Amino acid sequence: MRFRPGLFPTLFVLVSVPILLALGFWQLQRTQWKDDLIARIEAQLSAPPVTVASAAALPRDEFVRVRLEGRFQPDTLLWLGGRTDAGRAGWHVVAPFLLSDGGWVIVDRGWVPMAARDRRGNMPPAVAGPTEGAIEGVVRLPPEGNFFTPDNDPAGNAWYRIDPTAMAAAAGLPPGQGVADVYVAAAPIAGAAPPPAGSPIASGDRFDLPRNHFQYAMTWFGLAVTLLGVYLAYGLRRDPDPVPHDEREQP
Repeated sequence: MRFRPGLFPTLFVLVSVPILLALGFWQLQRTQWKDDLIARIEAQLSAPPVTVASAAALPRDEFVRVRLEGRFQPDTLLWLGGRTDAGRAGWHVVAPFLLSDGGWVIVDRGWVPMAARDRRGNMPPAVAGPTEGAIEGVVRLPPEGNFFTPDNDPAGNAWYRIDPTAMAAAAGLPPGQGVADVYVAAAPIAGAAPPPAGSPIASGDRFDLPRNHFQYAMTWFGLAVTLLGVYLAYGLRRDPDPVPHDEREQP
């Protein structure tokens, strides 16, 4: 038995196996990075909220828990579509919040079912909740749009990603009044009375970041081992059986 894999299979393996191994080790590094990120976010979410009374004082670090003092602008609701809660389709209710010491911040108040919005885009006052008082939430960075995200429709009050500047303009806020470039996702206040039935379900402190990098690393390593095994099996060729002496062609 001889090992004769051939030139092209050998070149292919020499290039492919190091790449697969490098991808596997990169995913292992990502595993550590993801674990550190999750630990940092969990620490921020479990910390006491930072009281904020002006747009300038609002932290710009994502996942910082804050307590906003001020009031919502009355009768102003923006509808963020394509949102689900426990598999149920619905909206997120978004509204501008005027801070007591000046400036505005866009607040994602939480999820409501599709039927909560009437034909004019309104919501019953009992469902919309109070406009005065402090609220708690988590600072979030506005998401970037991508190929799969529909364009926002300010005229139809149908939004698919939060854009503080555009939402402030659609809500009729006077320009130059200090709208924060981040937004706050509302979260339940610990120890507070439950909100009225049908109120937006605040879920800003919910956190679910996938941790799949270790599985990805094992996949890349498995592909490298498989490729190497196929290469070895292909290259090991059995020598042809020798022809018996008495069956050789006589001259």
